[in-house]
Amino acid sequence: MTLIGAMSMRGVVAKKAIQGSMKGKDFKEFIEKELVEKLNPGDVVVMEARIKLKRLYPSITS
Repeated sequence: MTLIGAMSMRGVVAKKAIQGSMKGKDFKEFIEKELVEKLNPGDVVVMEARIKLKRLYPSITS
């Protein structure tokens, strides 16, 4: 099982549990369906390994 989450000064913003290991499509789905809808204007997203995740930038910045 893999757990992924996002937090802010407001507390936990998004979380998801995935059976097995996380694949790129799982992470993309978490960003687009769980996190993006909960972001407020002016929020900053910090991700580890940002070069590998560059394709997700349009989802977060729009």
